[in-house]
Amino acid sequence: MLKKSLIGKRWTKRIAYEQKAIKNKKNLFCASCAITIIHYLFITYFYIIAYFNSIFRFLLGVYEVFQFVRFTSETIE
Repeated sequence: MLKKSLIGKRWTKRIAYEQKAIKNKKNLFCASCAITIIHYLFITYFYIIAYFNSIFRFLLGVYEVFQFVRFTSETIE
């Protein structure tokens, strides 16, 4: 009877330890997933900023060329 209860206690401790390890692995996995998602969101955010920045610079260049052409045409006349 005593032996059986000791085995039972050890077994329950082992199960609790395994459940704790599984829980910790899940938490670690979720943390790494969250870090990865945040990382990709930042990368996407910076790509979007770079994309709009390039469009803005292109439009600014077109505007400057337009202003230059308008200014030179006014001075020629």
